Amino acid sequence: MVKRVATSGVMRGSLWLGAAAGCLLLVTPVPSPALIRWSGDLTSEYSAADNNIDRTYLLQSYFGITARPPRKRLLDTRLNLRLSYFDANGDTRFDTNPLGTVGFRVAGDGFQLDAQQLRSASLTTLGQLINNRTRRVSLSIGPSDWPRLFATFNQYETSLSSHSKQRNHTWTVTIDHTAGPLYLHAGYYRQVQNPGVTDERSSDNTRVGATYQRSIARTTRMNLAIDLDRHTTSTSDRLDTIGDLRTMRIGLTSRPRTWMLLDFSLLDERTETRKGPGGTYWSRNYDLTGSLYPWPSTRLYSTVGNRGFDDDFAQRDVDYVIVGSTWTTELTRSASFSLSASHTTESDPRRGTNQRDYGALNSDLYVSPRMRAHLNLSTTHNSSPGFIDPARYDGAGDFTGRNAFDDSFAGFTYYATDLGQVFTKRSAAFADWSEGVFVEIPTVRQYRNSLTLQIDAVPSQKSRLSLHYSLDTQADRLRLGGDASQTWSGSLSYQATRRAGFTMTGVRSSSAFGSSRSSWTATLNTTTIRRHRLSLSYGSRGSSGSGGRQAALTLSLMLPRGSQLDLIGSVREPLSSRADSFWRARYVNTF
Repeated sequence: MVKRVATSGVMRGSLWLGAAAGCLLLVTPVPSPALIRWSGDLTSEYSAADNNIDRTYLLQSYFGITARPPRKRLLDTRLNLRLSYFDANGDTRFDTNPLGTVGFRVAGDGFQLDAQQLRSASLTTLGQLINNRTRRVSLSIGPSDWPRLFATFNQYETSLSSHSKQRNHTWTVTIDHTAGPLYLHAGYYRQVQNPGVTDERSSDNTRVGATYQRSIARTTRMNLAIDLDRHTTSTSDRLDTIGDLRTMRIGLTSRPRTWMLLDFSLLDERTETRKGPGGTYWSRNYDLTGSLYPWPSTRLYSTVGNRGFDDDFAQRDVDYVIVGSTWTTELTRSASFSLSASHTTESDPRRGTNQRDYGALNSDLYVSPRMRAHLNLSTTHNSSPGFIDPARYDGAGDFTGRNAFDDSFAGFTYYATDLGQVFTKRSAAFADWSEGVFVEIPTVRQYRNSLTLQIDAVPSQKSRLSLHYSLDTQADRLRLGGDASQTWSGSLSYQATRRAGFTMTGVRSSSAFGSSRSSWTATLNTTTIRRHRLSLSYGSRGSSGSGGRQAALTLSLMLPRGSQLDLIGSVREPLSSRADSFWRARYVNTF
């Protein structure tokens, strides 16, 4: 049985924090006509979580001051004193480390230095205490006409009430310089992770690159980029992975006529990974696109290209041709349409020919001055060779691999994958094979169709309505019905007065596999003349027959002398024996 926390423990913690905050206020620097400008804030926060079994409390206060000397070079300093009291199930803690935030920022002509340390604690809705500590240091140096240097260090640590800790350290150093059309850049990045559950993991990344841009004549522009990248990953068990990536990009754009545009691009990437036996992986793509604009809002284009890459440690070359067009028109002031269509053919010597057809329709229609509808309908048709399962035969492999089965029994079948032929043993005699018979590879056809409909309406001057519907299907023929994934969503907002409004949203989705999800939320927001704010919400979430309801409250009271009081609360499964709650009160005073 879990022990509940006595109220006296919370009261004792409140007295301690109140006394400490009073002492800090007594030593607050008083503004004077001196050179330093002072500002500060005092924050007290109380959080409580009750999950119907355990109760957890967190009480903490922050007192911060900021000093800004009026110098030509900006200098900001920040000091935050923190006291924290935590009580949960008999586990009582008083944080004796008072430093919450310590930081400063120095800036001048061409440089800036920023350093700070932040300590914070928070209580989750499940009653779990989370302590965070962040250390940040950043340096930026970049005088005019000189290379620019940027360095950062981040250290992030978080610990849960279960005493598990997670650490993440990152170092970054980058330098870049622009000299006319040439841009040079280099950088180093290191990350060390210790999730607290698994072993430590570190990664290093070093990158050097250059980009060159220049105009050739008046109608052509050239772009050349080269990048060298090395990535290393290490674990505590000394398992290292090293990867080298070399990338080269070449681009040419030319517009000799207003109705003609030519684009050429080349991308060459080579990756070498060393981990155990390792391997080298290569990919390259180059294409040439020509576009014609014979009429306004009309584009006809064609692309010819080649894509090369490594597949199963064998290099492949795929030629492709794309032919397409786009057309946009406005039938009236309230109706516009856009059509696009394309046909792609890919020729692969090893896998055959793939064909893909694509078509799309987009339309915007203003049904009335208060209603607008947007429709998008697209379909994609893929036609590609099917897959021959080698398990259908007694043996499979390339043609030379057939020699290993020369002494097999009569009727033994062997599929030569490189020839696409099947050989059969005519007898038990050695190497008595029949002539090869070509295997007809079936053609696989698949359609993917999608429909999206969006309606935005203004029923009155005080209300807004938005409805959305989407449908996505995959089938072996052109259709919108059958197994499909669908999503319905809508939102309705009503602004009763200048300071009070109501909003209701809902979403329901279903997949082709039969699972479904739904949620809805109703929210009421109001603001008084004195800028007090109140927000009430109630909603429900469900997934495949299971779900729950939740109510939430947020109240912000603007008090005199720059102070503010926030009350935040949420209850899951209200009016139920399984209800659990979370409440937080925060007081902030700035001076």
